[in-house]
Order: sequence, then C-alpha cells, then structure tokens
Amino acid sequence: MDRNWLVVIGVIAVVAAFLAIASPGLTAVTLTWILGIWLIVRGVFEVAAAFGNRPPRQVGRVRSTASAISRWKACTVGDSWPGR
Repeated sequence: MDRNWLVVIGVIAVVAAFLAIASPGLTAVTLTWILGIWLIVRGVFEVAAAFGNRPPRQVGRVRSTASAISRWKACTVGDSWPGR
C-alpha cells in the first residue's frame, strides 16, 4: 500500500475515533445499520449460492439456506429502527 494512502486512512481513523467518543449514541446507531445491511446482503448471497448452478446436494443446500435464514433473523431482531 502506498504511504499516502496509509496516512489518509490513519487520519480518517483518528477523526472517526473522536466522533465515536463525542457521540456514542450516533456511533451505535451507525454500526447497527452497517451490521444490519451487511447481514441482509450476506444472507441474500447465501440463499443465491444455495440454489445456484451447482449439482443438487440437499444437505449442503439445506445447511446454506438455514444459515442464511439465521443471519436474516439476526438482523431483524430488536427494533426495526435502531436508536428509537
């Protein structure tokens, strides 16, 4: 990685740390949203992979689908709008 990029990423990290300290509630809401969106996207891709073009293996398909459903349930637990 180029040295300039390391400096930019370091500055962004320091600014983000100060914002997290100054506003922990906003930080928690932001991280909740990021985690929720990530879990939804990952679950969609896991379901797509379970029913993809691979030869049908029922055990693998069931396991992948169950994993995707459990991730989907994990991101829907709690309030639908974080921070309220």
